[in-house]
Amino acid sequence: MDPPPAPIRWRTTAISILVVVLILATVSPSTAIYCDEDDCYDLLGVTQSANSSEIKKAYYKLSLKHHPDKNPDPESRKIFVKIATAYEILKDEATREKYDYAIAHPEEVFYNTAQYYRAYYGHKTDARAVLVGLLLILSGFQYLNQTTRLWPW
Repeated sequence: MDPPPAPIRWRTTAISILVVVLILATVSPSTAIYCDEDDCYDLLGVTQSANSSEIKKAYYKLSLKHHPDKNPDPESRKIFVKIATAYEILKDEATREKYDYAIAHPEEVFYNTAQYYRAYYGHKTDARAVLVGLLLILSGFQYLNQTTRLWPW
């Protein structure tokens, strides 16, 4: 006679499904991490093929119009922040290439998100320099440990 089947753990299964659904619901399009839900090019009023001088010119024109010192409207301040964010992304060629890639490949959400966060929060120092510095500090501690052990007190 076969043993009875193991009871299904509904609570564990339901929690697992809920976690997966919540994770998938919070994943937004990878272009949203750059300029929220807006297109950075549309915010500046330029095309995707615009060069850096056209982007700079459009930014200066819009920033004069929406700058909080020139325009006291609170809505204008929000627009200015969006314009400044779009310009920060599009003025740097490396960031612009990653943004263009995110636009061209929206299905690669996780890759594009990782590229964004690596660019902004990643290591800016060469790993070899960090390793050499760490070895020097550890060698210094080792030297101090050996020399203080020989002291008579």
